[in-house]
Amino acid sequence: MATIHKILKPEPPFYHKVRVYIEDTDLGGVVYHSNYLKFAERARTEMFREHGYDIANILHPKGIFFAIRQCIVDYRAPAFLGDLLTIQTDISQVKPTRIYFDQNVWREDKLLAEIKIIVATIDVKKLKPVPLPHEVKQVIKEKLTKHSE
Repeated sequence: MATIHKILKPEPPFYHKVRVYIEDTDLGGVVYHSNYLKFAERARTEMFREHGYDIANILHPKGIFFAIRQCIVDYRAPAFLGDLLTIQTDISQVKPTRIYFDQNVWREDKLLAEIKIIVATIDVKKLKPVPLPHEVKQVIKEKLTKHSE
């Protein structure tokens, strides 16, 4: 599988594996559409965690949180009960108050869904956008640097 991903995208994105359980499916054993977003959320969280950062511990003490500003999902093919999926996550752009993620859901070499997510950094009390914390920018910079090598 890694070979096909290298052909499709030469940069090394983050990969997170997810097994499809019965709770993820409808009566026909097909993954329910909103669960792709849950899988993508877990992959984004694990991407930061793998780089040594628990986002909750960085954001919450500063009185800020991540909120989904925009989400676009292009469903290509279904996933089924028992499938082992790979969630490919990449950061495509960073702005002062937003992070742009490109995520793909794969079953082996079959692309099942393309997900574009824009995450905004929000002040808990004012519920307004605020700049990304320095620590988060550093993690992203390190990740993007790896991609440009």
